[in-house]
Amino acid sequence: MEIVSIRRRWNVIDCKHLTVPFVDDGIPLASVRETQSFELNLESANRTSQEWYEQLIEGGRRPCVGDLIYCRNVSVGAATLVTIEDVFAMGQDVCLIRSATENQRWLNYFLRSKAMGRPALR
Repeated sequence: MEIVSIRRRWNVIDCKHLTVPFVDDGIPLASVRETQSFELNLESANRTSQEWYEQLIEGGRRPCVGDLIYCRNVSVGAATLVTIEDVFAMGQDVCLIRSATENQRWLNYFLRSKAMGRPALR
């Protein structure tokens, strides 16, 4: 078995670092709170307008099925697997981990494992 750096097999794409206004009826944002479950759930996510959404997804930042949304701040290491085709954007303090060839579900299990110093799955 070959051991390599994650970035040799996966791409990491950081969020835009924009503080966007929240709206009641808009496009969901996957932020730190949403990274706590194994698979993405946007039911209680904050939302923003179409105009801000367009800015947040620039530069290949539009999340797709199979991507991981990874928390890079408060709960460092928490990750959620995108299994829904809903339109949404990354909020603050998260990044995308993406690969066209590697098993994203496996990576999510690994990121949540004791090997990474994380507590058991929720």
